Amino acid sequence: MTRPETLTPAAASKARRPAGLARLWVSEAFGSVGLQITLFVVPLVAVTVFDATALQIGALNSLESVAAIAFGLVTGLVIDRLGGSRAVALANVVRAVAAVTLLVGLLYWDGLWFLFVACVLIGVGSLANDAGVSTAVLELSSSRPRDLNRTNALLRVTTVASEVSGPGLGGLLVLSFGLAAASGAAAAAFGLAAGLLLVSIVLPMRQREPFGDIGRRGVDTAASGIEAGAGRFLSGGRFIWRHATLRPLVISSLHFNFFSAMVQSVFVIYCLHDLHFTTGDLAIVGVSGGAGGLIGGFIASSTAVAQRSRAVYLVALSLPGLCVWALLMERSAPHTTQVIGVMAAMGLWSAAMVVCLVLFNTVRQLQSPAHLVGRIASTERTLALGGELPGALLGGLLGTLISPTPALVLGAAGMMTAALWIARVPKGEAWTTTPD
Repeated sequence: MTRPETLTPAAASKARRPAGLARLWVSEAFGSVGLQITLFVVPLVAVTVFDATALQIGALNSLESVAAIAFGLVTGLVIDRLGGSRAVALANVVRAVAAVTLLVGLLYWDGLWFLFVACVLIGVGSLANDAGVSTAVLELSSSRPRDLNRTNALLRVTTVASEVSGPGLGGLLVLSFGLAAASGAAAAAFGLAAGLLLVSIVLPMRQREPFGDIGRRGVDTAASGIEAGAGRFLSGGRFIWRHATLRPLVISSLHFNFFSAMVQSVFVIYCLHDLHFTTGDLAIVGVSGGAGGLIGGFIASSTAVAQRSRAVYLVALSLPGLCVWALLMERSAPHTTQVIGVMAAMGLWSAAMVVCLVLFNTVRQLQSPAHLVGRIASTERTLALGGELPGALLGGLLGTLISPTPALVLGAAGMMTAALWIARVPKGEAWTTTPD
């Protein structure tokens, strides 16, 4: 048996990857649950404790995205300086501070102001977490497309599972122990998430060594010259714009998110007012969406998908628009048929979105040079949020001034046309569809 001290640095790094990935996965599980509890508690505190108006609730809901957009470029630079695992640990510390702010505010402070502070911290921390996880996957995983797909899919399934279970857990904590205790539980979850990865800082790990494989995939490392001066904050966006694969992918994502946000802004109103759903019906639909997301994660991790990534991405990106058309056709159906139809549509939508997210992350990771991984991921996420905010506003205006139907029709058409951008993505090595 080979003694540990005789391992070469490369072999030792490879041997430590499973432990690092396991810590990342468990950390993401705790962080995701903490986030869902926090997102459950904030509007509940606003309404039940401070009798917030609809305008104040809307401001709270949008502030997380606004904060992420405002600090996105700086966050990407910090991630590249720290490394993925350290950045995720720091992100969870920031989110733990947000949860502690909720706890202390509920016990000692008056007024809504501390909720706004918490939402800003959650927005920045969640952006740093998402981009940091993407960077950490490259640090800790093999750069083979199939392995990246599987790792990304596992992390996405963990997030979906928390989205399904988190609100229920938050509700149970509030009912059993109160709002302050729920906030404390969220802070503890974030703290555990950070602590698991802080172990990596203490251990002598050479985390950036796996990036060596990426350079052999033909990434344009000439982009390193754009890091000088103030332009280092914009270097991720410049690289995306100059890259033949990433530019149309990111534009397609921005396009899709704009129209998807339109649909999501009126979906509940359409179900309640046009389809006459009950709260129980909506809960069942939510469960079906979560189940679809889990199924999508398993699909995305398969070898067949890794071999046909471009074609699968095209199909998956087109499916949500078709799901919305199916929703519109349910208006005249019997109630039971409506519920079943909406459940199937939302399950298919969620599955398709998880497949898209996994494949998108893998392509972005493979095409990003080592020194820009965090900035590229953070810039892409910032652009995505930039599409969601105006889309949600336009959908809300249409739904308020006319009815939900125009927003659904326009949103469905817009989502389906987002796939046209993928025609600009070159085939072949960019998608790394060749099996191992």
